[in-house]
This record gives sequence, structure tokens and C-alpha cells, in this order.
Amino acid sequence: MPPEVLEIYQVIFSKLDAKTGKTRKEIAAEYFAHFHKLLSGKRLEEVLKLLTGVGLLHEEPDPDDKRRMKFYNAMEKINTPLVGGNDNGSPPSAGVFNLDDLVSVGWTEDFGEKTCGVCGHAKPTAWQAKTNKHETIAICEDCVRIFQTKRERATS
Repeated sequence: MPPEVLEIYQVIFSKLDAKTGKTRKEIAAEYFAHFHKLLSGKRLEEVLKLLTGVGLLHEEPDPDDKRRMKFYNAMEKINTPLVGGNDNGSPPSAGVFNLDDLVSVGWTEDFGEKTCGVCGHAKPTAWQAKTNKHETIAICEDCVRIFQTKRERATS
């Protein structure tokens, strides 16, 4: 995912709760307010396709007007149990971690369908992450990529 698209997510969606969605028009207006340039309809569709494709956003009909669609921050909506375990062998706490809770990520030999502890999607993966609570969680490749991009930006 291009860093520009991740920045758009962070500026417009990352602070939304699960009940607050944005229409295409609201997204374009907020983009203009922050970046001081227009976001074309074609570019907006590309950005939304990328963000929904990696699981950061999801699209649902507007509850007030079913003819319109709204985009929601998928990272706030998901409340599925994690796959993995603590260092002491007990199951992880309920809930979903965000990328800021991760300390490190690594590849294991245990490849299989697992629920990502960050986005909540069930995907084939061999990645795992250590959290700041000393828990080991499964993490999908998409979230690993986003974690690594954030880490690279923080160090540069």
C-alpha cells in the first residue's frame, strides 16, 4: 500500500469509532480541509478500494439513507477473540489489539488459517506478533506490512 494512502487513512479514519462512518462526499471534503487539494473521484475510488482491500475500512449502507454508502474504520468495529496465547500458555485477553500495541512481528513455521489479532480477519498466515502485554497473537500479512511501514516512518 502506498504511504500516501496510509496517511489518508490515518488522517480521515483512524480516530473514528465503529458507529461513525463517512460518505464519499465527506471523505473528499475532509481530504481537502487537511491536504488543501482536491481528491478526484477516480483517485478517491482507488484509495477506498485499497483501504477496504487490506481490511482497514468496510463499506455499509448509510442508516439514514440506504441509497448512499458509508465507510467505517474496520479496526474499531471488530471485537472477535484472538488466536494465540500468552507467554505463560494461557489464552490471550478478549478484544483486538491495534498496531501501536505491537512490540515485534516474526515469521513462524506454523502456517495455517488464523484470525488476525489486529484486523480480525481469518486468513492463512505464519506471522505472529508480540504485544506490549507480553501476549503472542497471530497477525495477517496485510497488518504486518502496515506495522512495518509505520515502524519505518517512525525511525526516519
